[in-house]
Amino acid sequence: MTVIEAVRLHMAGPFEWVSADCFSATDEVLFALFGIRPFASLRDAYSGPVSAARLARQRGGYVAGVTALCRDAGMRETDDPQPGDLVMIAHNGPLGAVLGICVGGGWTATKGKSGIRYHRGPILGAMTWVS
Repeated sequence: MTVIEAVRLHMAGPFEWVSADCFSATDEVLFALFGIRPFASLRDAYSGPVSAARLARQRGGYVAGVTALCRDAGMRETDDPQPGDLVMIAHNGPLGAVLGICVGGGWTATKGKSGIRYHRGPILGAMTWVS
């Protein structure tokens, strides 16, 4: 499966906290591409934006928490995200950031309110799969 195919399959459709948000959609894309689920442990840990923000604070902040979960899953930080890499970008939503998948050319696909959204920067952090 290509990166674009995985993004279209798992990031299409409306946003819904927990079942179809940036964590769950990104987790599904990473599973389709690499067989890993770095955010599986979060599925029952929050129910919406308030509890997600609380969880992020408990884990040292959004970027630190995401980075730790990704490292535990065998990923490593990268300064040069490539297609298929996880990207954390600044966002004006309740968490101040959103997860997405690099699709190339500086673009990141994320789970938006009505489906896939494409963004360019600013990147807060990125993780790549170490096979």
